[in-house]
Amino acid sequence: MTKKAVLYARVSSVEQGKYIYYHCTGGKGKCLQKSQYIRQEELEKQFDEAVRKISVSDNHKDWIIDALKLSLADEKAYNEERINSLEVQAKKLRDRIEKLYIGKLDDKITEDFWLEKDTQWNKELSTIRTILEAHEKAGMNYLKEGIKILELCNKAYSLYSNENAECKLTFGLTQNIT
Repeated sequence: MTKKAVLYARVSSVEQGKYIYYHCTGGKGKCLQKSQYIRQEELEKQFDEAVRKISVSDNHKDWIIDALKLSLADEKAYNEERINSLEVQAKKLRDRIEKLYIGKLDDKITEDFWLEKDTQWNKELSTIRTILEAHEKAGMNYLKEGIKILELCNKAYSLYSNENAECKLTFGLTQNIT
């Protein structure tokens, strides 16, 4: 069974209450190895080999962190630009809502028109506030998360090897790697 077929395996069966075998379900289309079975131990060995290969060298890690830092600067500039634009939009809406209310107080607009526009503009203002919050939080974890992912890559095998066989296979069988 090829690695590609192994990664699509989803079905297990117990033979004589002793061994567990897996085979490809053909879930990704026609599979030439659908009728071939592989023992759980062999499948575990293949997953073990694959996970063992996950790592990032110190040189690559340093290069990726430098690239993340450069990218972070671009991300910050974009977020600042977007935040400024959203703040301008929010100020326009607040000014409109204030003028709308004054128009209502001075009987220049009807109650229905005031209610319609006030509701519409307050919804738009709420949406802008939500987007603003997202942009303000966006850059905070960018670099930290990137470094955590790199560290996780280097710890992947030790984390994986500490799991029981069922967890290991569940991990491997749920991956859609081609």
